[in-house]
Amino acid sequence: MKKPSLKLLNNKTLPEESTFFRSCPLFLSFLPEKPCPKGAPIYNKAKIQSLGSCAWSITLEKYNYCFWTYVSKASEKNGIMKEHTNSEIARILGIPSNKASVEIEEAFEALKILFIKHKTHTYIK
Repeated sequence: MKKPSLKLLNNKTLPEESTFFRSCPLFLSFLPEKPCPKGAPIYNKAKIQSLGSCAWSITLEKYNYCFWTYVSKASEKNGIMKEHTNSEIARILGIPSNKASVEIEEAFEALKILFIKHKTHTYIK
């Protein structure tokens, strides 16, 4: 019996080793085509009261509140995406700019530790 293939919104087939559904708390096989119920933030008087319950939620309705949809649609065909400022990242994530700066720095430190642990640190400056 042949394994079914998954199709992206742009009709391209995901590679067999794709694990998108593992990162999605709803275990969606495809990028959401409508606003994700776990990604949508809760608003109170046009201000975000709380973020979506998904770890991958973003504040952009245009991308159905899904980080992976944002990456897929905002990237060029070769996978390259424009560089974002800390304030852009904060707006997308719905967090204060100063918190975004701290979290970005912490993420880079964690990546450096992983690179060194896996002996790939020669690729970073």
